[in-house]
Amino acid sequence: MARTTALLALVAALGVVAVASAGECCTSFSGVEYSNCNCLEDGREIHNQVVAPGEYVNYHWRLTRWHLIDVDDEDRPELTIRATPCSGNAWLFVTPVTGPPFPRNDTARWAARKESETNSITHKMYYGEVFVSVYGAADVQTNYSIVAIITPDAVSDLDPVPGNNGTVDAQPKDDQEEILFPGDLMAMMIIFTTADVEGAEYMVYASPRYGGEDDADEPCGVEGDPASCIQTTACGLAGGPPIEKMEAWEVLPPNEEQIVEVGGLEQNQEYTFNVVVRTPNRTIAYTPTQGTPTFTRVGQLQDDNTIIIVACSVGGLFVLLVCCIIWAKNRLNKAYQVKRFGRKGFSKVGKGADAK
Repeated sequence: MARTTALLALVAALGVVAVASAGECCTSFSGVEYSNCNCLEDGREIHNQVVAPGEYVNYHWRLTRWHLIDVDDEDRPELTIRATPCSGNAWLFVTPVTGPPFPRNDTARWAARKESETNSITHKMYYGEVFVSVYGAADVQTNYSIVAIITPDAVSDLDPVPGNNGTVDAQPKDDQEEILFPGDLMAMMIIFTTADVEGAEYMVYASPRYGGEDDADEPCGVEGDPASCIQTTACGLAGGPPIEKMEAWEVLPPNEEQIVEVGGLEQNQEYTFNVVVRTPNRTIAYTPTQGTPTFTRVGQLQDDNTIIIVACSVGGLFVLLVCCIIWAKNRLNKAYQVKRFGRKGFSKVGKGADAK
């Protein structure tokens, strides 16, 4: 009975039948499009949003999975709208779709006006759709991310958590090349642990790092090129575009250590390496690391003069050995002839032949 009452109350609040909310986002029940409207989907954070000072950016969220509210009132989930600025101030306004769009500072049902912080509004899901507006409350352009989250909800909770606390390790490859010429490229092995989410995709990034002595131990550097380091911010991934070192995004099994060979690296050039994991909801960077592909050459143990003397000595011994072999062969051949024919036998045969 409680479920039926809750559903009837929801339909009454909307003024339409339940199936009406199955329409497309940013359109009214009659099919009229809302102008200057952006769609919010459950659990999918939108990054790199921009609002000018004193202006609004409008959004629309509509319930598409009715089973989430087909529960008793005490079990009804909550809807949270969250706007996180990475620069400026992003004020947040939310109102049910029971009147004209969109909420403003003086017309919103719910409002959050924190300065330079995340603004979040949470309420029980008694409405099948809401209008949302973000106001640029700074003197400069505001960059922010925004997301609609249903709690509890398996879809909204699928944020990947990088394994092993997001640690990335870069190790030199055991290269068997005995000779490596200047300009030849090398490889390193990137080691990381996958997140605890099935179906997550991964990409390994590498970029030359240029920094000073003061930031030698910092993968992203202080004086270095900021483009060499990719990190997660409130507005998504920042610091690119680094070089993608996998041929394509690859789905890897969860909670497993992975070793990826990254080739095409210049000798003795310091690099920043990182791994990025993404799901339909979020894209998150691991903690960057650094490494330098270096070829270890075996040092020359003796100087050139010593090497020449040794080479000449070995060559002389070889010639002497050959001479000894030839001399011994001749001696053996003569001994064989004497034993077979004898010296007198040779003389008699010779005289007999002359007499004839």
